[in-house]
Amino acid sequence: VGKWVYSLPGGRIEELEKSSEGARREFLEETGYRAPQLRPFFLHYPMPSVCDQVVEVFYSAQCTAVTHPSCDLLERIVPVCLREEELYSLFKQEGIAVDSLLCSALFYLRVSGKSC
Repeated sequence: VGKWVYSLPGGRIEELEKSSEGARREFLEETGYRAPQLRPFFLHYPMPSVCDQVVEVFYSAQCTAVTHPSCDLLERIVPVCLREEELYSLFKQEGIAVDSLLCSALFYLRVSGKSC
């Protein structure tokens, strides 16, 4: 999109890959962190009136840095770890771009009473 956007790591599931395996692989590729225990968090439907895409969101409380992120040709990824309140403060800053999946994750976290 030509500018920095705060987003959750993610990508496509490879053929014959389980969604949790794809999430683990994408997390490692995009952040350089290994997430040994992924837990289902929620399902996100980005545009239900237009397409039937569903995004499975996972979380892990225990992550370990093991390598550097490996980006696709058109990506530039800088992983950052922010607490929930730090993420909410981003919305108060003018010009900050946040994708819909991250917004949904924050909303779900707040209304569900769950914690990561």
